[in-house]
Amino acid sequence: MAAVGIDEVKAYLRLETDAEDALIATLVAAAEGVAERFLGAPLGTEVPAAVRQGIVRLAAHFHAHRDDDAGPPAVVAALWRPYRQMRL
Repeated sequence: MAAVGIDEVKAYLRLETDAEDALIATLVAAAEGVAERFLGAPLGTEVPAAVRQGIVRLAAHFHAHRDDDAGPPAVVAALWRPYRQMRL
């Protein structure tokens, strides 16, 4: 089960139609994969609000910049950093 629903990303992007649902679902899955790699742990059933917001923002960024090479916004890492699992 996805940690973030496509409806959350569509609301953030202010999309009202279902025309891009498949694309949004793919972007959410990609953003969740990035989140898991950054955090060093799989996403669970209860995802902190900051992690969820980072996923939404990253998926929205992927949507807005799908035709260019813009790097992810720094705010995403800032939202996720407190939850990152560090290995020594």
